[in-house]
Amino acid sequence: MRSVHAAPLPLKNRLRVLRAEFHLSQGDLAERVGVARQTIHAVENGKFAPSLTLAFKIASLFGTDINDVFAPDPEDTVPSLLETTLDDTTSTRDPLLDNPVRSRPLVFFGKPRTGG
Repeated sequence: MRSVHAAPLPLKNRLRVLRAEFHLSQGDLAERVGVARQTIHAVENGKFAPSLTLAFKIASLFGTDINDVFAPDPEDTVPSLLETTLDDTTSTRDPLLDNPVRSRPLVFFGKPRTGG
């Protein structure tokens, strides 16, 4: 039986550049974030995508945002939900399920309040 391995997530990173700026070896960085030196080597070379926890630890160590260290390959991203446009004002498509989603009018219960 053949085993199935997931391909590494295409992830571009600035890890090597940041390490050089801070004069850290792979071993120094690995020790500070609690992983093996081989893990840092694999992340730098795109052979291993770090866990979210590790990515945040690395970004925090360098005093920067996670997006400044790691960025997915632009060809492997999907459009943001904020970038999608509505076909009309009453209906749109759910980008994840491709099902129509109908918007409903807001319904208020009770009497409107007046001042005082």
